[in-house]
Amino acid sequence: MPKYIQYWTWEEAFQRNGFGDGDEWVGTYLIEKFLEERGYKVDSGGGMHNLQILNVVGPDGVDSDAPRSYLPAELVKALDAHFHEEFTVSNE
Repeated sequence: MPKYIQYWTWEEAFQRNGFGDGDEWVGTYLIEKFLEERGYKVDSGGGMHNLQILNVVGPDGVDSDAPRSYLPAELVKALDAHFHEEFTVSNE
């Protein structure tokens, strides 16, 4: 079986066209799990494109337009640390 590697960032889970417009591997579920484990309620959905995070409800309630600008700084730092810049997925 040929090796498949996809480079991605956690922000793609918030983008309609993230993860190759949904035609490639989709990791939204990993970001959902990460947020839920930290006490956030995550609403996601999709259609013909990527399954995306539509809303994250925390202490203040937030929207999904630009996650780096509205998620708490400590959560962005934790997401960056856990899903670092060179995060990859492999079929091995």
